Amino acid sequence: LEPGVEGIDLFPVLGEHVDEPIYSRTDHHWAPLGAYYAAKAFASAAGVPFLPLEDYDTHVVEDYVGTMYSFSKDPAVKNAPEDFVYYTPRDIEVSTTYVTYSLDKARRRVVSQTEPREGKFFLPFKGVSTYCTFMGGDSKLTRVVTPTKNGRRLIILKDSFGNAIPGYLFGSFEEIHVIDCRYFTENMRDYVADNAITDILFANNATHAST
Repeated sequence: LEPGVEGIDLFPVLGEHVDEPIYSRTDHHWAPLGAYYAAKAFASAAGVPFLPLEDYDTHVVEDYVGTMYSFSKDPAVKNAPEDFVYYTPRDIEVSTTYVTYSLDKARRRVVSQTEPREGKFFLPFKGVSTYCTFMGGDSKLTRVVTPTKNGRRLIILKDSFGNAIPGYLFGSFEEIHVIDCRYFTENMRDYVADNAITDILFANNATHAST
């Protein structure tokens, strides 16, 4: 990495919690608990406050079977559902705005996009799409304004693994912009300047980061 870019090695961080459900059994994503430990490590490196898990409400979606069944068609996966457990910060009101992208049939090119619209960050998804609880998925630009006032404004430049991270940082940054580089249509340097961004977190799964 170039000077000024700080790497965060999550392997030892997650290794301390291997006896906890930090990854899903039936889905290719990490579980929200794994993302919590990643967000905590990032907040420490960035030098911003971070709320402990005791300050969150716990939500459980039962009988969850994620993407691994649709990928494998293995009935052993379908017949072994799990709980999807996620956490929402208690007593923190945020304003969430979305620009939603429409994609072509191959889901590789943006063909149109909406004007910014207000919505909720946490959404009640179930079934194979339960991981879309965070922002409803990938194909959108999300801006979250929090009650935190510290002059720090964050971009999370990510694939879907990054979706579970922002909800843990509402007490850490006054603005959080969540951008999926597969669909972003603007000039990144201009966007950073126009929004007075102070921090950028690159949050991608290992395969995406190396290809």
